[in-house]
Amino acid sequence: MNDKVVFLSPSTQEFNVGYGNFGTEEYRMNRIGDIVERLLKNQGYTVYRNDPNEKLSAAVRKSNEIGPDIHVALHSNASGQGYNAQGPEIFANRPNTPGDRLANDIYDEIIKIYPYPDKGRGVLYTSSLYEIIRTNAPAVLLEVAFHDNADDANWIINNEEEIAQAIVNGINNYFSTLAKAWFYGKIKNRWEIMLNVKELVEATNGSLLNGNLDQTFKNYKIDSREVEAGDFYIPLKGENVDGHKFIISAIKNGCKGLFISNYEFATLEQMIEIDKDIVVIKVNDTTDALIDIGVYNRDKHIDINVVAVTGSVGKTSTREMIASVLNQGMNVMVTEKNMNSHIGMPLMDLKLENQEIAVLEAGIDYVGEMDILNRLLKPDVAVVTNIGTSHIGKFGSRDVIFREKTNISKGLKGKKILLLNQDDEYLKKYENKDVNVKYYSVNDAKNVQILEDKIQYDTYIYDKLEHIVINAIGKHNILNSIVAIKVGEIYNLPAEKIKEGIFKYKNFNRRMEKIELNGITLIDDTYNASPSSTESGLVSVNEMHNKRKIAVLADICELGDYSKQLHEKLGEVFKDLSFDILIAYGKDMKYLSEVAKKYVKDVYYCTDSIEAEKELRKIMTTGDIIYFKGSNAMKVNNIVEDLKKDFVN
Repeated sequence: MNDKVVFLSPSTQEFNVGYGNFGTEEYRMNRIGDIVERLLKNQGYTVYRNDPNEKLSAAVRKSNEIGPDIHVALHSNASGQGYNAQGPEIFANRPNTPGDRLANDIYDEIIKIYPYPDKGRGVLYTSSLYEIIRTNAPAVLLEVAFHDNADDANWIINNEEEIAQAIVNGINNYFSTLAKAWFYGKIKNRWEIMLNVKELVEATNGSLLNGNLDQTFKNYKIDSREVEAGDFYIPLKGENVDGHKFIISAIKNGCKGLFISNYEFATLEQMIEIDKDIVVIKVNDTTDALIDIGVYNRDKHIDINVVAVTGSVGKTSTREMIASVLNQGMNVMVTEKNMNSHIGMPLMDLKLENQEIAVLEAGIDYVGEMDILNRLLKPDVAVVTNIGTSHIGKFGSRDVIFREKTNISKGLKGKKILLLNQDDEYLKKYENKDVNVKYYSVNDAKNVQILEDKIQYDTYIYDKLEHIVINAIGKHNILNSIVAIKVGEIYNLPAEKIKEGIFKYKNFNRRMEKIELNGITLIDDTYNASPSSTESGLVSVNEMHNKRKIAVLADICELGDYSKQLHEKLGEVFKDLSFDILIAYGKDMKYLSEVAKKYVKDVYYCTDSIEAEKELRKIMTTGDIIYFKGSNAMKVNNIVEDLKKDFVN
């Protein structure tokens, strides 16, 4: 027995008269609708219809009340172009959605029987057709052909049964593809798709030692301390610790499946003794296995678009700004925490299921890592923020960083759009004929106003000048919002939705986070540090109009042989700034301090964070704005947290 429900909505446009004996659009589409309904019911479908005497809004309301699996609107087209336009077309709301999949399945069947297939107009996307955007179910609107074109009209008249059958075939294909390809559960008219054990074994070329091939897992963990009931545990072997050591602990915490590459810390018998049904898959290398299943699940969900963001600095804030924009019209997944490496990215891939789009951050620490990430990402759109000196100690030069970061273009698929920061000296010279390169620049923002708690500027969206408000501080957010606008345009979001997404963006924990403490303003930018991000933060704070400006800076790590040079260069930045006090600590901050003394009235060089905090407490007063920056290892955030504990907001 078929349990699928279809809502049919033939045209109610009785005023549209077609060529010759076509009659009205309402009459002809309801005739085809009658046949579609009959054919579907014969196959066990439950079918509901609109009332041709009611308004379109009533049909949408009825559909939403019923909650069908799909909503199919049937129309014929008219050109107003001298009767020359012809061919079928079908509308969905957005690409890479269930509605898009349904539209393609129906169109593929219609074009098979249409006598002039080269005239077919394909699958189109719209954010304006009421019946498409207002229905909760995956919805399409089929324009069978042009009723004011003689050839099209006669074809429709003489092929009603065939057209109806093609529509039904498309509907069958839609449900058949879902059913035969994946284990699925219905969630808000989308599909939850999870890997089963058979697929895990296949993806890793592993061996099943215990457990059920059909079992599925929702969550995958690499830290045994985070394992919860039903999770799949992947014990990774690191430089210092082998995750296999914690297999027994993970099973006791409730994990129901795991990879294993050695029995040094746990035997199969010991595992089964705790849980006789535990899924155990033997693999050669657990890290490789993690990557393999990430790639497998990405390929399984290849219809989900991916926007990938890489660069030396600004990846996270850019990622979040883009996600904030796309969230205004799409179901978005975004990189969690710092899961942007060859270890973290597979875990994000394993979360792909029912999203329309994913915004994923790609961070690399060594030459060749982007090649692995490309297998995991397969992005449709990639953004490169800049080419700086972060991790230059590991890469050796900016030239190598440039090559490795822009290698993300090799993974592009689908749209193959590469968005590059034109203000970067390296990126503006980039050339690649195999991808669609688009540039963005801070110069795209006009009439910029940087205020105490927000930024305003004017820019073009879809060739129309719009006023943008960023409800966050930090000059870098201008560039972040510019590229977010570009991505919003690529995915056809309305201008108002794009602007709304930018306005809703907030600086998040320890990234230019503004904290008010008894009349003193703290700017916590301590999530991590690079020379360019530190300079950007200093410049942003410099433009805030407070009585006194204080910078608390600590060493920028992982700069290798370039560290002394880059710290000294950063000290020169103070030449063009109006900071009153600098408190610095760390071995390499000594170089910065010596240079900064030429430009900053009071410079305090300290040995550690404790001494730096003592100096700060002595001099800070109401009205000050204090900027905190340094690498995570330098624990600058500890100073911020101590101040937050001792002062009342």
